[in-house]
Amino acid sequence: MGSIPTQLTSHFSIACTATSIRFATERCQCELLNVRTISLCCDFLTVRNALGSSIYISFLLELRLSYFVIMIVFDASTLILIAKADLLDLFLTNTNVPVAIPGEVEKECCSSKKALDAMIIQKALDESRIEVFTLRNRRLVAKLQTDFSLGRGEAGAIALALDEKAQIVGIDDKNGIDACKVLGIAFTTAVGILIRSREKGLLEKPDAIAKLVLLAEYGRYKHSIIEDARLKLEAKP
Repeated sequence: MGSIPTQLTSHFSIACTATSIRFATERCQCELLNVRTISLCCDFLTVRNALGSSIYISFLLELRLSYFVIMIVFDASTLILIAKADLLDLFLTNTNVPVAIPGEVEKECCSSKKALDAMIIQKALDESRIEVFTLRNRRLVAKLQTDFSLGRGEAGAIALALDEKAQIVGIDDKNGIDACKVLGIAFTTAVGILIRSREKGLLEKPDAIAKLVLLAEYGRYKHSIIEDARLKLEAKP
């Protein structure tokens, strides 16, 4: 892809620390983009009119690749649950974005070397299907722990998501979910991943129900959540 035309320079004057931009073009559906600290002007319509649609799309894609980090961050709770339910490999095979965890979550997941779920997660780490990040902002981790009564793993996962502009956090811890809601971070749970896998046609109904039984056994889900999930899994032909 070629470089951004020099005439665009005047359009990039507003400093943005962190924001979200939704855009739509003739060939691209609306997409949420998390923005790192860059200087840019939000008048993309002017740019499109000046350069034409195809160059505009190329420009947006180049800007995204240069400045946007889109990944999924897992807390130990969800990672362990989907490993126990034999969903981890399916998830990693069918996701098209990087999957990451902080070092504290790695310790929580893999400390029990003989546990099957620990071995499954360790294998994914060894194969670089999950990347371990070192947290840069320890003060943020400590603040999250204090403000939301989180463990180090949960706080680390949310801090990593904030720091790396993650697309979504996989978390089943109640306090962690509450923190995501307050902070405006998109999240999913192990049950949510199972339902989405079924919706995408990655699992047949009997397999999906069997995995839901495992999640009900190992997770601390309310009966109503499991029953609602069962209805959703059975609804798809």
